[in-house]
Amino acid sequence: MTKTRDMVNEISILEHLYPVRPIKQSCALPFFHSDTVNEAIPHIVAILKIGENFDYSNTYSAADLFPSRREDKFYKFLLELKEEFPEVLKNIAEYDI
Repeated sequence: MTKTRDMVNEISILEHLYPVRPIKQSCALPFFHSDTVNEAIPHIVAILKIGENFDYSNTYSAADLFPSRREDKFYKFLLELKEEFPEVLKNIAEYDI
């Protein structure tokens, strides 16, 4: 699956946007291609259960992983598109941390 950072770099209309949240989360956004929505599923080989004494001190906070639309221009752009095309982009989550 292509990482979001690489996908955005290939779309010239988005070249001025930096997708903060997806890059911090090191994720991919399969909604760009309708035939890759379930692409990650065959690659899941394990489910991990985190123990009670797991040290979370060096992990990202929710605010780090889900920056506001003010900080993440890419996310702001997607939400604006969602307002314009609500049925097509209904799966884009809106959050406020």
